[in-house]
Amino acid sequence: VFPIGIYCGNRKPYDSNAFLKYFVDDINELHNNGIKINGKQFKVMIDVLCCDAPAKSFILQTKGHVGFSSCSRCEHEGKYLLNRITFPYTSDNQPSKRTHQNYISRSDEEYHIGNTSILVTVPYFDVVADFSMDYQHLVCLGVVRKIIYLWIKGPVTVRYPSWKIEEISKTLVGLRKNIPCEMNRKPRSLALLKNWKATEFRTFLLYLGSSATKSVISKEHWKNFFDLSLGMIILLSPDYGHYINIARKILDNFIKQFEILYGRHLISHNVHGLNHICDDYIKFGPLDNCSTFPFENYMSTFT
Repeated sequence: VFPIGIYCGNRKPYDSNAFLKYFVDDINELHNNGIKINGKQFKVMIDVLCCDAPAKSFILQTKGHVGFSSCSRCEHEGKYLLNRITFPYTSDNQPSKRTHQNYISRSDEEYHIGNTSILVTVPYFDVVADFSMDYQHLVCLGVVRKIIYLWIKGPVTVRYPSWKIEEISKTLVGLRKNIPCEMNRKPRSLALLKNWKATEFRTFLLYLGSSATKSVISKEHWKNFFDLSLGMIILLSPDYGHYINIARKILDNFIKQFEILYGRHLISHNVHGLNHICDDYIKFGPLDNCSTFPFENYMSTFT
């Protein structure tokens, strides 16, 4: 990782196109003329852009994640339920997929809030498919954190008594001595959940959560969480590409059951995004190839 530009100001830039202009000019020049390193000529192209939902909507000048027409991959229109925007599960009448050309022609005017992004001038860059869904924010900091908070502070129909939450915490803390050095953070109590980092939610999802909760939470809640865990294990492995259709079915079932267990008003932008995350595996390979984890880890060098 190396920085190509740093912005400093009291607020984010007013116009994303002005913010991106120098970058777009540089990448277009590199694409047209290439770059020579040690006597060898290289052509430069953008493979993927990784950013969270607010940054993506800022760059593309589209509706934010709390908007009705905010999904960057399809035209599923949200509904207003119980004081929040939700994207109810649907198995029939699948919404149309967004495309690069649809974005340029602004066929869904409700999706746009400003000018067309200057990124459309970058050769061979698809402003829909080449923005990753970024599982760090969508899954780890989004869906996983949401589920745990529902267990702790959700409606009485889904939350668990404090002694059960403490039992899960004791199990997590008890596993600290067994965590290998490859994991840079040891598990912490759920009492410290507000301080958990994305890597801790990732570890809980992939390695610890299923075993720590199996004998504590309901069978239905556990199975639903396990579906998310299993689907993500497939999508993070370089060797499980032949299971991609299984992963898609597992995550589809997760969304369907999540709506039944927790309520359709809680199918947030992030939960809905799981409908599209398998497409990133097909295009980019394992999701670590197109996540913000390495870039956010690099941020520590600036402090």
